[in-house]
Amino acid sequence: MKGFLRLSGLIAALFVFALLADQIAPLKQFDSYLKEHPQPWTGLTVGATFAGFGLLVFAWIRWGILTGRPMSEAEAQEFVRTGPGPTGLSSVLRGKAIGIKTPKGDASFREIKDAFRTGTWLRNPAMRVFCFGTIGLLLLVLGGFGYFVVTALPAAKLICVGALFYVFWRSAWGLWKA
Repeated sequence: MKGFLRLSGLIAALFVFALLADQIAPLKQFDSYLKEHPQPWTGLTVGATFAGFGLLVFAWIRWGILTGRPMSEAEAQEFVRTGPGPTGLSSVLRGKAIGIKTPKGDASFREIKDAFRTGTWLRNPAMRVFCFGTIGLLLLVLGGFGYFVVTALPAAKLICVGALFYVFWRSAWGLWKA
């Protein structure tokens, strides 16, 4: 019952927010401008989304190429023996086992900031992957939320702009403090 009341209150608050958002004059003017002239903005947001997604896919594939290595016979046997599957059944591998082992990859904001500052991202392929991934993720977020800023209702525009400001503010703050 407590969850139902909380959900009802949230729905009521969103409804009031949507009604109030429609009364803000600059937001109404911005919305009417985007409805009359959506083309350059829609194309830019879709392009940023695809560019960001493309950079992320490039980073994932490049990371797999850089860090992937063939499993040894013993590692593959152990993986098959203890891998995901029905419990209680023992797996026996007959023949040669083949697999690829990839380590977990991560980089902090400090490492990415230092890579851009010192130019390490140009010389180190592993750090280049993280830098391209970071740029791709920011472009993907900008384009994805930006598309809804261009096409959505005024209340949704406010929510998406707020989400964009929050994401970029927190990212900039994290890079600044790193």
